[in-house]
Amino acid sequence: MLKVRNSLLLIALVALVVSACSEPEKKAQTQNVEQKVEYKAEKVWSTDHVFNVPESVCYDSDRDVLYIANIVGKPSEKDGEGFISRLSTKGEVLDLEWVAGLDAPKGMGVYGEKLYVTNVDELVEINITEGKENARYAIEGATFANDIAIDQHGNVFISGMQNGAVYKFDGQKVSEFLKQGTFNRPNGLFACKDKLYVGTSDRVYAVDYKTADTATYIKNTDPVDGLEKVANDVFLKSDWQGRVHLVRPGMDKFELTNTIADTVNAADIEYIKDQSLMLVPTFFDNRIVAYKISK
Repeated sequence: MLKVRNSLLLIALVALVVSACSEPEKKAQTQNVEQKVEYKAEKVWSTDHVFNVPESVCYDSDRDVLYIANIVGKPSEKDGEGFISRLSTKGEVLDLEWVAGLDAPKGMGVYGEKLYVTNVDELVEINITEGKENARYAIEGATFANDIAIDQHGNVFISGMQNGAVYKFDGQKVSEFLKQGTFNRPNGLFACKDKLYVGTSDRVYAVDYKTADTATYIKNTDPVDGLEKVANDVFLKSDWQGRVHLVRPGMDKFELTNTIADTVNAADIEYIKDQSLMLVPTFFDNRIVAYKISK
């Protein structure tokens, strides 16, 4: 009887150990399945070729409207020919030349009643209600100010693509947040509550707002133009040549759209999370194309 009891006890212990060991495996398998669930992009609308070298799209959630930055001339030329357009989320042009007289506007961001726009070597502040410029702020050392991201406190971060810096506008002046040479061709920015994400020539960095410490977050992205967050640790990035990828830590990039063969670019994209809508400015193709993003 004692041997039988001991045998039963041994069997029970073995079963418990096997069960305990299999739980992490099951969890890992579940996580792998979740990681392999990919997204898809379905084209829902496109504007006509009415824009003039549209470089970026910015969504204003308070007014449910899109702003389009039109470079017009050369991306680094101070020619006064650039302008901002207003577009509905259905693709209807509301005002083609809403704010004119800019040089080569690129990245944009909205905070309250203000629209901020990079303009070669300066930051332009636009009063949204009036559709007029409030002010211009010099970005010392920048010759190709590119993208913009705004944190919850209203700080405006600006990528200096040609000099490797990231700048910060605190409402009064623009200063270096990360010095020149910190990154290799920083472009796409995205601001979360605790981190600023910076897309560069081949990866995405996470930057601490308080300490300015930087760490590689996603590797092997290829060049990052637009950078938008879809879900936890899941980002969209465009590469200007004409591709949009889904990227995330520890995983290979996943191609969502590719218009290179049609010689259609994919510049600084926007993503409206509530509508699962991705907006792609096609640069020399002079359109905005909208895609529904879904699993």
